[in-house]
Amino acid sequence: MAPTRAPDDGAPAGPAVGATRAATPSARREQPGRAPVSVGASIQIPRKRLPLLGAIGCGLGILVGAVVAGVWLFSDDDDAAQAATEEPVAPETAEEDGSPEEPPAPARPAARDPFAEALPAPLAAIHARAERLGGERISRSQLSEISQYQREHPDDPRPHLMLGHIYTDRRWLQFALPEYLQAYEMDPTVRGDPAMLPDLLEMVRSNQHERAAGDLVVRAYGEDALDAIDAAIEERMRDEERDHLESLRDRIRGR
Repeated sequence: MAPTRAPDDGAPAGPAVGATRAATPSARREQPGRAPVSVGASIQIPRKRLPLLGAIGCGLGILVGAVVAGVWLFSDDDDAAQAATEEPVAPETAEEDGSPEEPPAPARPAARDPFAEALPAPLAAIHARAERLGGERISRSQLSEISQYQREHPDDPRPHLMLGHIYTDRRWLQFALPEYLQAYEMDPTVRGDPAMLPDLLEMVRSNQHERAAGDLVVRAYGEDALDAIDAAIEERMRDEERDHLESLRDRIRGR
């Protein structure tokens, strides 16, 4: 029998050339050229492969870190975008009685009678005549004297009040209302003129001036006019006129 060749690098020796195949069943199951490894035996990695495996492990670590960082950044961006799109919710304010408080009504200036003081000569005689006989007894020349004084004293509201009263007595309501409004704009304290509120209520009774005159009553007098309105309602008048006064009273009480 020819001699077998020496094994290379510790590999198991193969059968001799021409040897008879007498392999057992267990031998046929073994892989050719590789020695069987027993269970529990440690696997040794050649030293020349260690640097390669270290580089692969380091690369995997970097890749995993990058993935984690990307997920964290994208999650922060999503949260920031969601927070930016959400509308801010205003904090609820607690109310003691469960209903908002209404602003207080503005304080009205004190009322004074502008005719309590001495009037200048051009106005004194005309005013006394109108008080004694009524506005119907004032002549056109006397009306011209009032207008002349008005032009010469544009800061004095009394000529406007006198004309408003005379025009109301004459039933010239379309001229009387602007005079009273002008006097009040110049000096709100003239609402103490004894003739002003009754004349305005006379205008409220009319269909044409009901709203405008009522606005001035609400603005200048408010609740201070309720007694005068109640007294006017007791007078004899048409049902339509009484309805106007009652509507004004309800309007003032509802403020």
